[in-house]
Amino acid sequence: MSDPQQPSDPRQEPIYRAILAILIASVLAGALLTLAGEPLFGSPALADAGLGLAVVCGLLYWVFRILGKRASARVGRRAARRTGPGGKHFKHKERED
Repeated sequence: MSDPQQPSDPRQEPIYRAILAILIASVLAGALLTLAGEPLFGSPALADAGLGLAVVCGLLYWVFRILGKRASARVGRRAARRTGPGGKHFKHKERED
């Protein structure tokens, strides 16, 4: 059983995955608006808005992926420090300065 005090990999959290899925859907919707905005609806402004949506959501997706990767690496480093030889957990001695 995992320790509730230890943070888990944020990339495994449902909210993180939901945010990424929504951002991907927004990029696809923006791309669809960009391609179909003017020909189907006769609105160049709609095509421009779709392009803006796709670019902004694409950048946010990229940022969330980087943040998730960094947080996951941080959690992995903490777990490695807590695990001693043979995979046994040990506590660090507190340093007195």
